[in-house]
Amino acid sequence: QRRAEEQRRRLARFEREMGGELAAATLDNYDLGRAHNAAARKLMAEARDACRAYVDQPRGWIFLYGPTGVGKSHLAAATARAIARQHDVTLAYISEPELLKYLREGWGKQGDESEDARITLLQHVDLLVIDDMYTEHRGKGESTWVDSKLVALTMPRYQHERLTIITSNVQVDDVDEPRLRSRIKGRTNPDYAGR
Repeated sequence: QRRAEEQRRRLARFEREMGGELAAATLDNYDLGRAHNAAARKLMAEARDACRAYVDQPRGWIFLYGPTGVGKSHLAAATARAIARQHDVTLAYISEPELLKYLREGWGKQGDESEDARITLLQHVDLLVIDDMYTEHRGKGESTWVDSKLVALTMPRYQHERLTIITSNVQVDDVDEPRLRSRIKGRTNPDYAGR
């Protein structure tokens, strides 16, 4: 009973983090009608099926990429919620822009509010959704800082085999930072790579 109540609180917090439409996302209400043509619809159905398989046997990472508007965020949120319901895991959702804002707000602070403490929380959660990776504008000189934070976040997740779902508009081979690209490729199960 207590465990079930804790899981309900986790899901409620996760849904608040996602907000709006994503809080109601399920794999069953994923809209294949967003596809521009039959080929796109087929790829979207394959991505949804890969997410369903990931829910049944969550291991490794899942990397969903494609153009804006095909429902990558929907699939990521729905998959994470389904995993949380089937498997007793802690979970968190954050978009790359929100992640960077969250870390910047912790800069110079001490204790639980510090940048290091904030990144540690995300490193240790059982299942992390990073939405819209590589979509944040990187100004001159800022790219190194952004990439270093993403590497710092993903490295322990990689080492400890923590479940991670990433969405992006770019293919993994187009991720500029080689350490980040290698972590994503090294943990993403080829059976679950959605396009």
